[in-house]
Amino acid sequence: MADWEVIEEGKISNSTTTDIEFAAIPQTYQHLEITVSWRSHAGTGDVYPYFQMNGETGSKYGSAGWSSPSASSGTVVRVSQWENIASSGYCGLMASSGFTTGAFSVATMIVPNYTDTSQYKLMMSRGAQGSGDFIDGMTFAHVGGVSTTAAVTQINLISWPSGGSNYFANGTSYMLAGYKA
Repeated sequence: MADWEVIEEGKISNSTTTDIEFAAIPQTYQHLEITVSWRSHAGTGDVYPYFQMNGETGSKYGSAGWSSPSASSGTVVRVSQWENIASSGYCGLMASSGFTTGAFSVATMIVPNYTDTSQYKLMMSRGAQGSGDFIDGMTFAHVGGVSTTAAVTQINLISWPSGGSNYFANGTSYMLAGYKA
């Protein structure tokens, strides 16, 4: 695999951040990779964060994948949005406020060939969460797409549900890296 380098990294140190935004992404790499350790103030069950590319908010997104919300039961749940109906795409599962204090989920997301203007854009996500107060652990794999061939210059990761008082928790950390061509 090609070499990669960190483009941007950070850590949330407040309780009011609803979006993690990677803006002005350099167009000098083959693929992008995002790694997060995140937690939400929302809900007590599964929390599905979302992504948007280039500020696209129209009905251009679709996602499919699976999640296993309970390692002890082995239950696997299909997660899907039909194509071109959503204003953002799924990009994983996130520890909610109902999880054990201090528990964070991890996720890795890859955007292949993000500068190629002949391909529709995809984000492949995978990750896991250890035990929480009401759940034995979870794993997931999702693929989300957006109906655009424009080169990706911006990616937003959005806490679910967006708006209002649903924030990423203090301590959420993130990194954007690029794979050299």
